[in-house]
Amino acid sequence: MGQSQVEVVTIVTFSNAIEASLAKQELEAEGLTAFLEDDFITGLLWHLSVAVGWIKLRVPGPQVEQAISILLDSRAYQQAMNNDDHPRISWADQTVERMFRVAVLSLIFLPLQFYSLWLLIRLLVSGRRVTPHYYWKIPATLAVNTPTITIAIVLFTFFVK
Repeated sequence: MGQSQVEVVTIVTFSNAIEASLAKQELEAEGLTAFLEDDFITGLLWHLSVAVGWIKLRVPGPQVEQAISILLDSRAYQQAMNNDDHPRISWADQTVERMFRVAVLSLIFLPLQFYSLWLLIRLLVSGRRVTPHYYWKIPATLAVNTPTITIAIVLFTFFVK
């Protein structure tokens, strides 16, 4: 006969794979079954994290209440949710960091330079201030993207004539 399917429920989402793994291990140490969903894709293609809904910690339906109770009592989980040891990074600083990483990756995957430039334009249009610690990454990103900018200008002038 057919097997009965147990519903698996998402109990919390994480933006950080380490915090998600620690919470999963906490549940498993208490004898519960736990799964991480989308941890691989968010680790590999971090820019798609929001699109996939972050990293999901899931447990079988009958274990939901117990899992939530364990996590709420867990010191590691509380620290992850209320992590004030590290300063929060502003949107502008996150954008500069992402822009720089993408520019470096674009040395291998050329189309990424357009994404890096789009992030730069988005940052400039937003008017948000960047922390001085991140200033150097802006001209470095422009330096890495200079070949793409030059090619785009040459092609534009060639096809406009």
